[in-house]
Amino acid sequence: MLEYARMHVEVQQSTEVLQQVKDEAVVSITNGTDTDLTQMLDETQRRTAQRMANVSERELTTYPRYQQLLQREEAAGSAAAAAAGDQELVMTETHMVTRDPWSQQEIRQPYRNARCGHLYDRSSLEAVLQKRSRRPTCPHVGCTNKMPLRWEDLTEDTFAKQAIEKKKTQA
Repeated sequence: MLEYARMHVEVQQSTEVLQQVKDEAVVSITNGTDTDLTQMLDETQRRTAQRMANVSERELTTYPRYQQLLQREEAAGSAAAAAAGDQELVMTETHMVTRDPWSQQEIRQPYRNARCGHLYDRSSLEAVLQKRSRRPTCPHVGCTNKMPLRWEDLTEDTFAKQAIEKKKTQA
């Protein structure tokens, strides 16, 4: 951050020096004196370097832009600490999709796609995968998994099966 403040001060100093050199060049041209652009550039760089040599680290740390960066860094640190505190939240309820995306029927034999985590009913999977004319992908809207479905990526989900059975008994 200190280096950023130094660069910011240097830009300001360069701008001021450039304005001075420009004003001097305008006076020279107005008076009919020849002006050498290379010499003007060298003079601008020399004056800027001279000014920057006089800027101390203490001046940089009191520079308003540096102070703003410190405040932003502190705010970001506070936000990160608050986010870390959010990790103490406990999930009390989940919602499981229990309808097959192809048949729109309740899932009886849930199979989970290891690539994206979505559930399908085994009978729908068999019907879709038997049609070798196309390579089906996950049908869930918004799913980022664009890989074709393969039996190797599908596993029976006993947890989902228990949850579905529990849902049936509660209904």
